Amino acid sequence: QPLPASTGYAYRCEPLLPGTVFACRQEIAPVAAPLDLAQHPFAVTILDSNGAPSAGAPAFVGFRPATGACGGEERAGFSAHPPASGQTIADFVLHLPEGQPRLRFAVGIRDGSKSGGCHFSIRVSGQSVWQQLVPGPGAWHEADVDLAPYAGRAVVLSLVVDPAGAYNYDWAFWAAPRIVQP
Repeated sequence: QPLPASTGYAYRCEPLLPGTVFACRQEIAPVAAPLDLAQHPFAVTILDSNGAPSAGAPAFVGFRPATGACGGEERAGFSAHPPASGQTIADFVLHLPEGQPRLRFAVGIRDGSKSGGCHFSIRVSGQSVWQQLVPGPGAWHEADVDLAPYAGRAVVLSLVVDPAGAYNYDWAFWAAPRIVQP
């Protein structure tokens, strides 16, 4: 729901349940497919093992545009590293197109990593719609997520990564995430 226009006022919201609140000062314009998420603004949240925002995460923990290789094949997308026993979350506020939108991407753990695995997941406005455990480096894992139930709606699309055990060398990578229409 859009907030009334204001000049310099701040709004504070205390949610009843854990989560993230997005307050948009203007209407979210529908996106056109294909949409490369690497060209769209996003917000990053690092959560600790209790689900609270982490203030003391190491500098290498985070989510950023990059290129990365899995199995010797380099792709553009996002490099992500989870904190110990927590999550790295990238939120994209989007108004999905009408029709049959899909999210297509690949996930992997970058070459050279000694990771014991990462858990990748996608949420749409807090609801889990896809998840995969990648046990270690070596290959891209292609994915295709149906977003048709959310077509024509404003949503928060979240790319989430957390460690599957120790977080050392968890060089997680989201390759070429794109909203497409088949």
